[in-house]
Amino acid sequence: MNYALLPPTAHAAVADRVDCEFRSLDVAAHATALAFDAGGHYLAAGYGDGSLLVWDLCLRGGAALPPRGAARARRSAVAAVAWAADDASALLSLDVDGVVVAWDFCAAGALAEAARLDLGAGGAAAAGLSCAAGVALACARGAPPALLRRAGKTLARAAAYPGPAAAACLLPRAAPVAVAAADGAARCAVFGGGAATLGPALALGGGAATGLSAAPGGKLVALTSDDGAVRLLGVGGGALPALELRHALRDHVDRLSWRACAFGAAGERVVAGASSRGAVELYVWEAASGALLARVADEDGDAADGDLAALACHPRGAIVATAAGANPPVVKLWASDDSRSWRAFAPGFEELHENTRHEEREDEFDTVLDAPDAAAPPPPPRPSSPVEILAPRPGMTRPELGDAAVRRAAAAAPPRAPPEPKRCKVTVEL
Repeated sequence: MNYALLPPTAHAAVADRVDCEFRSLDVAAHATALAFDAGGHYLAAGYGDGSLLVWDLCLRGGAALPPRGAARARRSAVAAVAWAADDASALLSLDVDGVVVAWDFCAAGALAEAARLDLGAGGAAAAGLSCAAGVALACARGAPPALLRRAGKTLARAAAYPGPAAAACLLPRAAPVAVAAADGAARCAVFGGGAATLGPALALGGGAATGLSAAPGGKLVALTSDDGAVRLLGVGGGALPALELRHALRDHVDRLSWRACAFGAAGERVVAGASSRGAVELYVWEAASGALLARVADEDGDAADGDLAALACHPRGAIVATAAGANPPVVKLWASDDSRSWRAFAPGFEELHENTRHEEREDEFDTVLDAPDAAAPPPPPRPSSPVEILAPRPGMTRPELGDAAVRRAAAAAPPRAPPEPKRCKVTVEL
């Protein structure tokens, strides 16, 4: 399947099955980071042994082909990968030692190192890497996030967040705006002039943040924490945006702890992954309402997946890539069969994956509304029917005419003739 050729309604579907698996014999550890490029043509995967592979999604049967690009970043594990927002040939990686590497991905499929920058995190574990137009934000857990200025394939430190953060991500905006979480609170930071201006803090409660992901429009942010919840935060407008808590998504039945989350195409869906009984499960919510749309698992898998390590969503369709600690290493691509998804063909149609109570309105399914149309012409008058004039009963008076007029009207009325009896002929035979 060519995953770059998707129908216009592909973003409305839900990835509910494993469509293919990417494997490579050249890696010795499982994938720890995944990222789709802006066009949805390539999937980059970073591995625990420092390997970096790029898979081509435009080739038919691409899962059985070798990766388009391969390189070895360092001996340490790759913690995060991200494609540049304004350059399809620029790929960035962040390893667990806090070293950012810029790669040049040419049309022939080769990966070449172009630049390297050490954040000096002092051994802190890397937490995330995100890109916007001309900039990138690298976050090492326990160290201040660093804003990097990218010119071509070169990297330079531009500004630093004032204080350590557990997770951070860039918003897709014209000015460099980031969202960082630390010490049970989240806030926005606007970078400018080599410094960062902090917005008001939003208390989150619960455990420490483990990951942040921004929606394509930059108006929502999904935050995962070690208390097992996924929190959707709304980003306000203005020069210094404020955050507000929209939804706190939890699994009250199985009490699963989601390891990673990401926004789907157009930011309409939120996808989170968890490991349950050795298998990877995906939860899909509607971002606007927080309603659960689907809960899917790989029921046809013949081996245990292990703990979920990375998750990424396709920018144009209902395609999700996951990586877990399975041996041998495998990257699974989840997709949706559009012929079975009514949501992809009927606007406003909602598929229910659990029982819900619906209160039907009186005119919900009426094809013609009861309210009259003000612009419609008035209906034509009904034809008049013959009216029989009856003599007034004694005692009836009409003040405007007087009793004399009533007596004259009663005298002028012709008397009624009694109806003629009906005759019938009966014949009796003995």
